[in-house]
Amino acid sequence: MVRWPWAWLMCGLWACADKGGDGAPDSGLGDTGAMANQAPTAPKARISPSEPTTELALICGLARDAQDPEGGALSYRYLWTAEGRDPVEGSRLEAGTHVGGETWMCSIWASDGELEGEPGTAEVTIGNTPPIRPVVSILPADPSEDDDLQCVVDEEAVDLDGQELSMVVSWEVEREPVGLDGWVVAAELTTQGEEWGCTVVASDGEAESEAAQDWVVVGGELVDPVVAAGHQTSCAVQDDGVATCWGSDAKGLVSKVPEGSFTDISLGWYHACVLESDSQELDCWGMGSAGEGHPHYGQDTPPGGQHKALAMGAWHGCAITVDGELTCWGIQDKSGRDFGQVRDAPEGRFASIHSSAVASFACALDSEGRPTCWGEDGDGQVSGVPLGPFVDLAVGRAHACGLEGGGGVQCWGDNGQGQGSPLSGLFSRISAGEGHTCGLRGAGAVRCWGDDSEGQTAGAPGGQVHISAGFAHSCAIDADSILTCWGLDDEGQSSPP
Repeated sequence: MVRWPWAWLMCGLWACADKGGDGAPDSGLGDTGAMANQAPTAPKARISPSEPTTELALICGLARDAQDPEGGALSYRYLWTAEGRDPVEGSRLEAGTHVGGETWMCSIWASDGELEGEPGTAEVTIGNTPPIRPVVSILPADPSEDDDLQCVVDEEAVDLDGQELSMVVSWEVEREPVGLDGWVVAAELTTQGEEWGCTVVASDGEAESEAAQDWVVVGGELVDPVVAAGHQTSCAVQDDGVATCWGSDAKGLVSKVPEGSFTDISLGWYHACVLESDSQELDCWGMGSAGEGHPHYGQDTPPGGQHKALAMGAWHGCAITVDGELTCWGIQDKSGRDFGQVRDAPEGRFASIHSSAVASFACALDSEGRPTCWGEDGDGQVSGVPLGPFVDLAVGRAHACGLEGGGGVQCWGDNGQGQGSPLSGLFSRISAGEGHTCGLRGAGAVRCWGDDSEGQTAGAPGGQVHISAGFAHSCAIDADSILTCWGLDDEGQSSPP
């Protein structure tokens, strides 16, 4: 039996050579008899996100681990590099370190503690970052029809990539583009009540910022048009808040209309009052104070403070404060015309107040729609008040009507001319005069009933938003502030401007 040297047998496992010069193959284990350490394999690297922009941090991670031939534990070293930039160590490259257009490479080396293998690499190109939008405003912030509108940049747009930015400005009216691209809009192009908007977008040539906007209303917000028919005078507040009167100028009712912006107007026999838009204070004029003729009942001297509703009677006025309290003024303790319309006004809080230029009584609704009336009661217009509830009231000379929530009308008091016998059908608003009553249908048509001796019940076509029945005439106003009046016109009260 042949016995081979042990080292020769091992040559079946290792490539051996006679390195010792003794004729025997070398085992490859060295003098100690241990195998030589081999370097780890290269890992596979990946970068997240795969499509980065300047505002995003980059994370370098392992798509595949490195392998150690000896099966030992490995540690990893990370390095970021880009042309013309200092290397950055670590697996994370913070946002702001890189800019658009740069290509960054992440290299990962594995180490077994003695040897470091070849690196695994991955690279990404930083994409363009849209600019951060500017902050803009329109000046003046509360423009009139005489003001140019200027779009100004309060805070500049920012480009994180350091690129030069351009600004694109455009204008809209009532949320619709108008084809204007300058920074200033001339006053002659604007109209009171219009809502104008300025839009600014920043661009770096490749990407745009989000839109920056500001909006203003020229001349302030539009108000709901209101019309008031009185004795021989009529008045209105148009949607621009301007008050106007026509017809008889007795006691200065037409010539002394105050200037300003108002939300409501009401007429007495020879006096009138408006509710100011901003201050919510009352402003009255006409007969009632020294210099305007006898009698002087003080009906043109209202209380101060803020109010939300008003209603004038023949010789008195009433209003509701913003807190819901009722206050009345005018005739008091004067023989023949004082029926308690001021001194008998109820206490408590109310939602609405109602009277008319021909009435010596008044009514109010509380928050639940329950009516209360006081003053002259010759025909049961005060003592015969139904329980309600109502959503609106109409006060005539000696009758009154209530509008039910479903649109029906219920009347009480004098019905000598049919003014207390409402037409069938549904209404959205009602108003009462000397001997007639009018109602507004759902489509805005006006239908009237009662005394028609002067044509005051003729009515008006659809599209009306507010109505008022006066002494012997009636008026309506539509959403565009177009006025229509009918009935007695001896002083021009039915001929609006």
